[in-house]
Formats: sequence, C-alpha cells, structure tokens
Amino acid sequence: MVFLSAAVARGAISVSQWVPIYQGIDQASGTNDASYVGTLSAQALRIDLQNPSIGLHVTPPVTNNYVPDQRETLLQTPREFVVEYGLQVGVNSGYFTPGGYNNPSGTPAWLRGVTISKGRLVSAQTSSNDSLSAILFTTNNQATFVPINWPATNMAGVYTAVTGLYPLVTNGVWPLSGQSVPDLNDH
Repeated sequence: MVFLSAAVARGAISVSQWVPIYQGIDQASGTNDASYVGTLSAQALRIDLQNPSIGLHVTPPVTNNYVPDQRETLLQTPREFVVEYGLQVGVNSGYFTPGGYNNPSGTPAWLRGVTISKGRLVSAQTSSNDSLSAILFTTNNQATFVPINWPATNMAGVYTAVTGLYPLVTNGVWPLSGQSVPDLNDH
C-alpha cells in the first residue's frame, strides 16, 4: 500500500530509494523539476499489511454529544494524533469541516465521506459529493479500495475506513496526467 501526499505535475521526476523506518513500514520521497507550477514533492509509505505488528488507527468519534454532520470527531494535528495514540506514523487523510489548519486542537468537526475507527462509525457516506473514493480494512488489515463510493458500499465487516477525493495512482498510472508512476521497486 502506498500513500502519496502531493499533487502530480508535469516534469521530470526524481524518486528516492525505499528506506525502512519501522518494522513493516518503508518510506520514499520524490520531486518533479521546476515545471510551470513549480517544484512539488511527495512522500510515500509502503506498508506491509501482512506484518502482524502493523495496526491501523483512525480518528475516533467523539464520545460526548455526537451529532452526525456537525460534531463527529475532534480536530488534532498529525503530530498530536501520533503522540496521543502511541503510533509510529500518521497520515492526514480526508476532508473535514470546519476546514483549514488554524483551528485549535479539540475543535468539534465533521468528516466528509465514510470514516470508521475500530469498528465504530465516525462519519457516514451520505451523498455522492462527500468523496469519490474510500479504502476499507477488515480487522486483519485486508484492504478493499472503492474508487467511487456512491451509492455507499455496505460497511459490514469493516473495521477501519478512510475517504479521499480521488485515486492518486491507479494501476501504476497517475490518472490526472496519464503518466506512468516510476517503478519504486527499482529504487
């Protein structure tokens, strides 16, 4: 599984080698040349979901006064999330309201699209414009990717779920540009 954290732009691409950072987790980075939109960079994680030491954790629902589409969870920075739950890495995923990164930690928020944390619903997929894709995991980290989660997929047996706007990589190609992704296994 690879998570990317930047947009794709035209230009020459430079990709680092995979570097183990924790048991079952490798990291690579990449940049493009300074094309017409400027230099962009991406960080990727390769996570061995078969490794028994790997566990996935998603922001839990609020336990006090949960209100769908208004007060579903409490905002935290990725660093605060990693520290609070004793995690090795954290990835900021999905869209939240109120948006922006200037909200204080603990601000009540609602998430767009389906989010499930340890089998508990945080946010439901309630419309087609909440999000266009989701990745669903069972308790043993078996992943299912749903490129367009509308109508909403049945969540029976889902232990962890996160939502995104659209796939960054599909079958080795960046859909936005049509360019092939460099073979990271060669680096």
